[in-house]
Amino acid sequence: MTYDKTVHVIFPAEVRYVDLGSPDLIAGKADGAENVIRVKATVRNFPNETNMSVITEDGVSTPST
Repeated sequence: MTYDKTVHVIFPAEVRYVDLGSPDLIAGKADGAENVIRVKATVRNFPNETNMSVITEDGVSTPST
């Protein structure tokens, strides 16, 4: 993730829950797409590793570090 660009993550089912492991990240559903989230860093060069977990409508949990 980076401060200057937004990453779009596409899931096979509708996103129900997103947990960000750090306040250095922001995320939200993309407009008009229930299975796409957009993620971006809130600070430049954030110093620590972090994670993000997503649960979709079909019950699949997708952890990411």
